[in-house]
Amino acid sequence: KISVFSIIRNNVKKENELSKIMSRVEASFMIGIFCVNMGFGWLLSSKYEEFWKFGFWGIALISMVTIWKLFKTDYVEIPSEKQQYLSKIKNIFTSRNMLFFLVLFLIVLVEQCFNSWLPTFYKKNLHVNSFYALQSGAFLALFSFLGRMITSKIITRFSWFRYVIFCLLALILLILISQYLVNNINENLWMLLFLFPVLGLFMSPLYPLFNSKFLINIDKDKVNILVSFIVIFSSLGSSFGSIGMSYVFELGLDQYFILFALIPIVLILITTLIFSQRLILRQ
Repeated sequence: KISVFSIIRNNVKKENELSKIMSRVEASFMIGIFCVNMGFGWLLSSKYEEFWKFGFWGIALISMVTIWKLFKTDYVEIPSEKQQYLSKIKNIFTSRNMLFFLVLFLIVLVEQCFNSWLPTFYKKNLHVNSFYALQSGAFLALFSFLGRMITSKIITRFSWFRYVIFCLLALILLILISQYLVNNINENLWMLLFLFPVLGLFMSPLYPLFNSKFLINIDKDKVNILVSFIVIFSSLGSSFGSIGMSYVFELGLDQYFILFALIPIVLILITTLIFSQRLILRQ
């Protein structure tokens, strides 16, 4: 991600164009997740399930091809003194940047709440078999792909701020509907099998939209460092999302795990409403 984000930012100057490309790149990540989930889900539910570990040989082969492509790529190495590098890192920790990192942390935390624990919820609460439980993440990724591709097509026609607010409000509405179905319509919980993947349509545009909005205002010589921190805080959000949901399920509160995912979404909405004009949109 550090390499890809840096390459994109250093070659794109217009904000709308950056949003479009970032959405398409993140959409390609979702296709990767979809293919892996479908592949491993099929393997684990077949008579060849003991060969699941050999799937990592395929991942290793793809990594080798990537290394080979990188070696064939021309690049210019820019020398950097250690003192200058440390100075740039110190300048990263401004109030605007920390707010941005917080928002990214919360976005990835929400994504991970569903990506990592949706199969468990499907199997334990919706009582579907292992194969369909494993595919829940695949279809969430598929709808996330569609959400990011749609965003890349229409983002140039809408205000960034209004589009983000629309996605957040749609997410909140869908989550409240889902929780109502879980609590009150036990005989029709199958509806959630179709409703949960739709969350990806509105959840997936947030990460690339915030990244593009922020990176466009960053000097090129600081992009690599900033992207490194983006990856760090995204990883922290992923870790805390998984850990938080594991405690929710361990304490027997899995029926309300959807509401726990709603908390960071509301925080993102409040943060965006209060600070977007002053801190995120400010050049």
